[in-house]
Amino acid sequence: MKTGSSSRESHEKKFANPHWAIGQFLAYQRKRFGFDSQTEFARRLGISRFYLSNIESGRTPLKLKTAWECCRLLDIHPDFLISKGSLNPGPFSVIEEPARESVEKLVTVHSTADFLSAWRPISSVVLEAMPVPIGADPEKDIDTVTSLGNTGGVNSEISKLIVRLKRATSKPGSKAALARFLGVERPRISEYLSGEKEPGGNNALLILQWVQEQERQKQKP
Repeated sequence: MKTGSSSRESHEKKFANPHWAIGQFLAYQRKRFGFDSQTEFARRLGISRFYLSNIESGRTPLKLKTAWECCRLLDIHPDFLISKGSLNPGPFSVIEEPARESVEKLVTVHSTADFLSAWRPISSVVLEAMPVPIGADPEKDIDTVTSLGNTGGVNSEISKLIVRLKRATSKPGSKAALARFLGVERPRISEYLSGEKEPGGNNALLILQWVQEQERQKQKP
């Protein structure tokens, strides 16, 4: 009885693990494309079979650069991979130049970032999955994403982001909404706003995305 309970808990933890879910979907797409062997697919990606096995089993998070190369090799859109098939079923080639060049620069800079955390803000800025606010400078936003993604951030860019964040969180309930979006406790948002604590790379990217969405909503008639 104890063994059965332990087994059930193990299965529940596995299904709740987002890295396991994305890894299983990647394995499915790999086989669907014709790569039955992990060894051959890993060789084409320039990684070890052991590393690929850990990604597909959820033991190792899928990194941004590896995910990008997987999408290129399997001819699928990164949105398709991250949504596990519910978004953007088009081929990799739908990402046209110069957008692809811009994404690849970011992928190179943030190659070891967690794909599940890093792709959404990059996509929203560069591929305009979420429109850039009227009057915004897309090139400047791309530079901002690059700067914010570096470990520890860049002070000037963080300062600019906090100014925008203060405006975006002036509405009642917005700080709580941001906390839920980031998956952090409400007091952490106050720490960011007061300058007591700086958001790390992934959180800074997500905050930028959230702020852009608030600014976009404000532009609506």
